Amino acid sequence: MADVVPYGAWPSPISARSLVEGAVAISEVVADGPDVWWAESRPGEGGRTVLMRRSGDGTVTEMTREDASVRTLVHEYGGGAWWAVDGVAYYVEMGDQRLRRRNPDGNVTVLTPEPEIERGLRYADGRPTPDRRWYVCVREVHHADGGEPRNEIVAVAGDGSLRVEVLVSGADFYAAPRISPDGARLAWVQWDHPNMPWDDTQLWVADLGESSVDASEHVAGHGDESVWQPEWSPAGELHWLSDRDDHWKLYRQGVDAPVLDEPGEINCPGWVLGLSRYTFLADGRAWAIWYRDGSEHLAGHPGYTMFATLRSRDDDLVFAAASWSAETE
Repeated sequence: MADVVPYGAWPSPISARSLVEGAVAISEVVADGPDVWWAESRPGEGGRTVLMRRSGDGTVTEMTREDASVRTLVHEYGGGAWWAVDGVAYYVEMGDQRLRRRNPDGNVTVLTPEPEIERGLRYADGRPTPDRRWYVCVREVHHADGGEPRNEIVAVAGDGSLRVEVLVSGADFYAAPRISPDGARLAWVQWDHPNMPWDDTQLWVADLGESSVDASEHVAGHGDESVWQPEWSPAGELHWLSDRDDHWKLYRQGVDAPVLDEPGEINCPGWVLGLSRYTFLADGRAWAIWYRDGSEHLAGHPGYTMFATLRSRDDDLVFAAASWSAETE
């Protein structure tokens, strides 16, 4: 005998869990010598994000422990929660927002002190100095009284001493502290309320010393201009994205005109940190993702319509991408 139930209330073998079981999403990728690392979110594991690595011989390994989830809450939206170089991963654990270093042998060292309030010290969007003594990143400080969080750029000691030195402060928000190849210069983006990062930002550069900066210089961003993703070329030339002509293009310090003028916008709104929309090959040539006609494009890769990250490995491009009919790979 059939059971009669109200519309939409019948039992179904399809559950929310079954829809996401086994599904993964790839976001950021990082090239490290012959290896490629990426962040993989797993809805079936409560939304946990893990770090994966594909070695040069094709071996794929999960690099974070079973109880770890890699995510930062800086600016609430997060992004830029990790980096990998020389087989070492620097990452922020979602549970306490403290920065950690994972050595090639699997040993994990906590690099930042325990905050006074839960998740009160948050870190993101960092890079290690060439000598690996410091990890330079954005820090967001939350207060017990619930007041406005403080943003700053800090240098975190890489030896596990829990030493953290403030390099830059005073603006409401910071992003993308990037160290020149020789370790002598630091570039970063900053902006203030009420602007969003796609409204009005500024690019600054300073000499980078032993856990300090000096001779800060305002390079770009004047009024109604969005500057984003500063990067140093292999030759040590500073580049950035700017919408000074109402479309984001790639610029280089000392050159007024765009140095790479693709037929679309080379950027996307900076909701999250750690975005990479262009990169350099070993010979210094720049490649970029551009947006046009409702989809994203990368020269030589017509099968994809959305790109999550673009990096390089010597003369190769490394990226995470998807199409209208295929998920990110």
